[in-house]
Amino acid sequence: NGSTGSSIYVSIAGSVSVTLNNTNGCAVTSLPVLVNIISGNTIISVSGATTFCYGNNVVLTSIFPTSNQWYYNGQALPGETNQTLTAIDSGYYLVANWQGGNWIYSDSILVTVLPTPQYPQVNDTSVCKGAPVTLIAIGNDLYQWFADETGNTLISANATLIIPDVNNPATYYVSATNGYGCTTIDRLNVYISLLPSPQISITPSTQVSGGLYTTTFINSTTNADTYFWTFGDTSQTANTSTEVSPIHTYPTSGQYNISLIAFNTTNGCVDTLLKTVNIVGNNLMFIPTTFTPNGDGINDVFRVRGDNFSVKEMLIFDQWGAMIYRTDTAKPTWDGSVNGSITQNGTYVYKIVLLNDEQTTSTLTGSISLIK
Repeated sequence: NGSTGSSIYVSIAGSVSVTLNNTNGCAVTSLPVLVNIISGNTIISVSGATTFCYGNNVVLTSIFPTSNQWYYNGQALPGETNQTLTAIDSGYYLVANWQGGNWIYSDSILVTVLPTPQYPQVNDTSVCKGAPVTLIAIGNDLYQWFADETGNTLISANATLIIPDVNNPATYYVSATNGYGCTTIDRLNVYISLLPSPQISITPSTQVSGGLYTTTFINSTTNADTYFWTFGDTSQTANTSTEVSPIHTYPTSGQYNISLIAFNTTNGCVDTLLKTVNIVGNNLMFIPTTFTPNGDGINDVFRVRGDNFSVKEMLIFDQWGAMIYRTDTAKPTWDGSVNGSITQNGTYVYKIVLLNDEQTTSTLTGSISLIK
C-alpha cells in the first residue's frame, strides 16, 4: 500500500511484499507473504448439521492444529485440546487458541439435539395355535412393524399389525418416528407365544363279532380335557359321544366320516379333526377253528389267511388265561409248541390285532382247538 516504515499493519487479506533500497540505489524485493484475516466466525468449521436427532453427532474443527481449548456452555471442557471435538449434546460450543501470549476466541456454535420418540404401549401376548392376533402400537407417533430387529423387512406401515394365523412362537419389532422426524434407536420387540393347544391324535381299532363292527377310538390327544365325537353313523340316533376314548358299534363295514372337537377349557383353545375312517370287515379272512400239529404236513399250524391286511400282534392263551405264545410278525404261524414241545390237546384262546391297508387296526378274538 506504499508504506515505507519497517513494519506495517494489515487489516485485509491479501499478498504483502517488501522492497529494500540501499544507499547505492540498488533494490531487492521479498517474496510475497499471504495474509489471512482470522475472525471469530471463521475459527470453527462444522462437518454436518448442527441440529440432529439424539444418538447422532456433529464434528467441530478448529483452524488451528494445536494450542486449542474447547468450551461447552461457557465452561472449559477438561482434556479437550485437540483440533476436533465431537458434539453430542445440545448447547453452545466454542474454541479458544493461544496465539502470541493471548487467547483468541471463536464465535459460539449452537448445537441442537432433537429428542427421540417414546416406545409405544404394546405388550407380549399368547394365543391358541392357528388363531389370529392383532398387535396395536398405542402412542402419539408414527409406527412401523418389522419382521427383524435391524433389517428392512417392513410388514406394516402403521400402528396395527394383523397376523391371520399364528402356528409358531414369533417375535415382531416396532419402531416409532416423532414429529421431528426422529426414529427410535432400537426397535421394540413384541413376543407372541402359543398357549397349550389341543393336538388331536386318534387310532380306530375295530373288533368284529356277530356281524357287528365294534370300534374303539383310542384317543392320544394332548392338551385337551373335553371332547365331542360324531361317528358318522346315520343309521343310529346314538351317533355322538363326549367320552375320551369312546366305543361305537357300526352295523356294517364301510367308510364313515367322523369328527372330533377337542377343548382345553382352561385357556379356550380348540382343535378339530374331520376324518374318513374305513371300518373293515373280514370277508377276505379265514381263521380256522382246529389244527392238528402232528407233523403230517396237513393243517400243522395255526394261522390267519387272507389279503389286504397284516398282523400287528397274535397272542395265544391257555384255558386258565395264561399267555403261552406271542408274535408280532406280519404273517405269523403257531405250530402248537410251548417251550419247544407240542402242548397238550385242548381249546385255546387267540387275540389277533390286524392292520389294514389304510392303517386302521382291528382286533379279533376267538378259540382254536389243538388236536395232535
